[in-house]
Amino acid sequence: MGCISNVNYINGNFFGYKVQHESWPEHTAHYVAFDPTTNSIKCTCRNFEESGWLCFHAIRVLHIHSIVNIPEQYISKRWTKFAKSEVWKRMEHREDNGTEKRKITPWRYEMARNLYNLVIKCQGSDAAKKVLKEAYAHANESINKVLEKEKAAQKEAAQKAQDDVEAQQTTINIAPSTSSSSSNAPQIIVENPPLVKTKGRSKRKKGFFEIRTSSTAPTEFGTFTPKEQLF
Repeated sequence: MGCISNVNYINGNFFGYKVQHESWPEHTAHYVAFDPTTNSIKCTCRNFEESGWLCFHAIRVLHIHSIVNIPEQYISKRWTKFAKSEVWKRMEHREDNGTEKRKITPWRYEMARNLYNLVIKCQGSDAAKKVLKEAYAHANESINKVLEKEKAAQKEAAQKAQDDVEAQQTTINIAPSTSSSSSNAPQIIVENPPLVKTKGRSKRKKGFFEIRTSSTAPTEFGTFTPKEQLF
């Protein structure tokens, strides 16, 4: 971006600049104050205070002073890849009605980010790559052993629960026969009462189509003699 920068004042460690865009000098001109001892910078456009990133006026002044990296105090966490780290920490302590997917999501993203950073750190050294590969193989083997152990324990617990249910069902089936053999009390069988048709109950009247169907018999052509009518 083409910018025009002029020194406005110098007061001890403070430098004042007037920075403007070369295409729109009247509408983009602002004043920037910079302290090279603490790398603190202020601009009259106040873009950093409003949005969280430095304006091109401030970046131009940093470039003039050969500062290639933006100072840490001007890097807002919400604009970095670590913006969601605080969100994951809050979600870990939040009650989520026992949803397993929501419980493991923060941990999964955090571990993926940490391992990615570790890979980026090791990519420039062959010795570091070797150490990372060996650590990965050892961790993979240890994790497989832990998972197999947990799977066996879960299978054993499920088998034990099934055996307890079968034993309880067997006890319930045996109990009635033992009590009936020990007691000689006669069993009383209660039957359903006979159905009685009440007197004076009116029958349902047949509909028009039912009467027509029952009274009208099918006839062949020529077997029906119409009534004689003069008019």
